[in-house]
Amino acid sequence: MLASGPAAADWGAASISELDAAVIEVASDGETYTTVEAGSPAIKGRIRMYLDTHDFGRVRSWAFWPSIQADGAHKKQFPELKVSKSYSLGDRPKKVKRDLPFSISRQAYKSYAVEACNQLASRLRNDLGRTNEQIFEADRLLSVQVRAEITWDMSGLANEIPPAKEQVDPDSIGKPKVKDVTINCMKVPSPPIVPAVTGVAMIVNGYDPVNRGGQCQMRLKGAISSNVPSLDVTFRYVDGTGKESDLKTVNTTADQSGNFEHSYPFSPGHKTGKVRIVGENFNFASDWKDYDFQCGEKPTKDFATLLPPQIKFLEVGVMAPQFENQGYICPLKAKMVGGYRGRGPSSGKAVLTANGQVQKMTAFSIEEGETKVIDEEFNLPWSRVGGPFTQSVRYVFTLYNAEGAEVDRITAGGRYSCEQIVNAAVLQLEPDFTIRAPRRFARNGQIVLEGAKPDQVFELAFLLKTKRGYKAYTSPQLPKQMTGGKASFNPRVLGAGNWRLKVCEVKEVKRTVGSQSCQQSDFKLMKGKAPGQKKTSVRGGRE
Repeated sequence: MLASGPAAADWGAASISELDAAVIEVASDGETYTTVEAGSPAIKGRIRMYLDTHDFGRVRSWAFWPSIQADGAHKKQFPELKVSKSYSLGDRPKKVKRDLPFSISRQAYKSYAVEACNQLASRLRNDLGRTNEQIFEADRLLSVQVRAEITWDMSGLANEIPPAKEQVDPDSIGKPKVKDVTINCMKVPSPPIVPAVTGVAMIVNGYDPVNRGGQCQMRLKGAISSNVPSLDVTFRYVDGTGKESDLKTVNTTADQSGNFEHSYPFSPGHKTGKVRIVGENFNFASDWKDYDFQCGEKPTKDFATLLPPQIKFLEVGVMAPQFENQGYICPLKAKMVGGYRGRGPSSGKAVLTANGQVQKMTAFSIEEGETKVIDEEFNLPWSRVGGPFTQSVRYVFTLYNAEGAEVDRITAGGRYSCEQIVNAAVLQLEPDFTIRAPRRFARNGQIVLEGAKPDQVFELAFLLKTKRGYKAYTSPQLPKQMTGGKASFNPRVLGAGNWRLKVCEVKEVKRTVGSQSCQQSDFKLMKGKAPGQKKTSVRGGRE
């Protein structure tokens, strides 16, 4: 409140009686906040004013206008929006009451909103040491106080008893109608994802052996287009009952388009249903295509029995023994274990590779519901690895059918580090703890370490599975450390997908880079699954 020379008995006040809710959105470019989004609303409300000169005074003039002040920023007044009035001699009132609307446009407040967000960014840099990446990775909200500013000229007498202030209480006027005004200093928007597969078209025809001779078939053909040339696209056919075909591959060649054509034998009878294409290595799906045709002669197989086996998991781990290498203790061997399950009579080959080199290849013959396992030890190649002696290995488990076509694949990554020998004592590579949860499928966000001591401190890192490997994921809502063997995290912060938790023991002994005592566990979060629902165990990531 501002006053212009009031006498002792003069009294006045102005307050916000109504205020519409408003969220002002300020965009950023990763280094600074730049502009107010066009959709941000005007700040609208009403100002209530009350003036009283008591027994002998008169009101000569008055004016009021709105102001705003964001958290940590200076006040911004808008005198250009003032409402005012002056009274001529003989027409001056003893009391004045007004309740009038105001509106602060986006054009009027936009420079202030941008400045308030950049002041917030400066405080985060200077006071908390935050980097630009940390500052602009999340939306940041500033509360805005909207006030009424007032000035007046009144002629009350100094020896009068002032009017009781209970006549108007600005803090109690219309508060239920006063809503929040907020500035949202927005995070850097993620770049738009351009789909690799831009289009898919398919037609479905039936082949009737009664009229044409041969075996009854469903024939599917069409084309897939991409946004880059020579793109390998893998997909499956899926029918309306959920049955899936084996894995198919199309290359879009130089013209960014690839054709496909496949046939499936059908059992005799009237065949109706629908079928579509679902992408395997890229996220896409075609429209459903209905079919309706009659099969007259009995074929050898139908669509349901052509399903190939499916990989269920690929796990890798370090094996004893270890060996001394230039002042370090290094793991000598790793082991791969893969599992797959039959979905109908099928045969082919199962292959394990490490860094592109075949480690084991075995022929298989499998029935529906049967589960088989393939495993092999792998000698870690340290001869070409320099200090600080850390290497990553890419493991792949692939299934091929009897014709040599790939039908399923899963990948896993392993990272191996050597431990430096300190004070002639060998630092054990094998950590003295293991991760019991989360593993495989996680639901409740519990972290459980077996073998951990109550006073042991561990660093935590969450990594998201992507097409190129695992990428570190950070959020203020995720724990960065834990003490003892039990902790928790909020699964909703991570969201659905394939995840990896890395746990490293924090020790006082100084170590070289990459030599911490660490364990990691892969797990999956499903979208929309009820707690306690059974799920099939899968580890690794599909290509």
